[in-house]
Amino acid sequence: MKQLKIGASLLAPRAAQGGWRHPQAGSFIQQPLTYFTEVMQIAEQGKLDFMFLPDYYHIFATTPEELTAHSNVWLEPVTLLAAMSAVTTRIGLVATLSTTYHEPYHVARMIASLDQLSGGRAGWNIVTSRGETEAVNFSSGHRPTVAERDEHATQFIALVQALWRSWEPTAIVEDRLRGIFAHASQVHPMQHKSKWFAVEGPLNVAPSPQGAPVCMQAGKSPAFRARAVKNTEVLFTQLNDLQEAKAFYADVKQRATHPERVLILPGLQVIVSATEAEAQQKKRDYERFDTVALRIAKLMGLDMSGLTLATPLPKQATKDNEIYQTVLKVAQQKGLKTIGELYNHLTAQNSHLTLVGTAEQIADTMTQWLNEEAADGFIFIPHLLPIAMTEFVQQVIPVLQRRGVFRADYEGATLREHLALPLTTI
Repeated sequence: MKQLKIGASLLAPRAAQGGWRHPQAGSFIQQPLTYFTEVMQIAEQGKLDFMFLPDYYHIFATTPEELTAHSNVWLEPVTLLAAMSAVTTRIGLVATLSTTYHEPYHVARMIASLDQLSGGRAGWNIVTSRGETEAVNFSSGHRPTVAERDEHATQFIALVQALWRSWEPTAIVEDRLRGIFAHASQVHPMQHKSKWFAVEGPLNVAPSPQGAPVCMQAGKSPAFRARAVKNTEVLFTQLNDLQEAKAFYADVKQRATHPERVLILPGLQVIVSATEAEAQQKKRDYERFDTVALRIAKLMGLDMSGLTLATPLPKQATKDNEIYQTVLKVAQQKGLKTIGELYNHLTAQNSHLTLVGTAEQIADTMTQWLNEEAADGFIFIPHLLPIAMTEFVQQVIPVLQRRGVFRADYEGATLREHLALPLTTI
């Protein structure tokens, strides 16, 4: 029987959009190690495949009012997940690092070190940091242009994966009697020099316990699919329609040389309760703290200072022009005139699959997507932490386990074993 793969986010988006005020929302500000340990251990009790930590190199607030009302702080992923490796034993740890604002050697070394500390449970969530919001915190001299970013990222990923392979699995022997630490013939320099990078290698971290860390990327465009199947094993995507998801799934698998090595995991938001009516009431309860301005800033790249939902769409945004100009083209194609009209359209088109109901109802839909080849599993995005993780693990996971579509216990120790991936990069 086919088995679901289930990862989860270690941050709850709603908490940053006003939800931090909810009585059941936890806070990591005073005791982050205690808070994140609790969340991670709940997820591991549920036998989830991995936890991943999203990341951005800027705050979301653009006004004093947003700084006052919203949560704009979180922890750096590699540092936090390294700490989490010491308080967990099985669950995978996936860190987000940008190809635009790092060097390949740095990324290869950080993720490989996390992999060593966790005994082979590390993964890299690859982002290219599109848009200009994050650029203000970095020098622009070394940064690829928008047109170059995909080519730059593809080369970056290839170099990281080559560095992970620069030590063969049997290179290090630590033969004290003969004085042989490693077989030099199994260590491979790279000698790479190009427009953006200079990498000689080899890496100065021992080879991975799982062959190589797992690579994950998010996207859904045709161009993304063509690139990602060549260098990525987990595709995190945003799909909320079954038929669209089935078409995406079929297209990606057809493009892949080894379809079984490319896992498609749409984002999933869950609000679960004993009855559907109670779950719908819980959803309304969550939403009462939401602030639309911050969500518009993220979704549309539009600073809402002095604007309302009824305001006609500006011809250009004051910040993050790349994102806004893209969505403005959508508005023109659809005949949308106001900020509110465009926001409602984008929310419907770009929201993750959201299931509100009983554990049985939620399990029904998750199983349907698996069996009808719309997904290999999901990445659970909690509304609030730790409460949403606890509810998902205690209510939904047991139903999936009883149906035989999710593990009762971990079968192995590494992230690749959890995901049934071979001991190599793609």
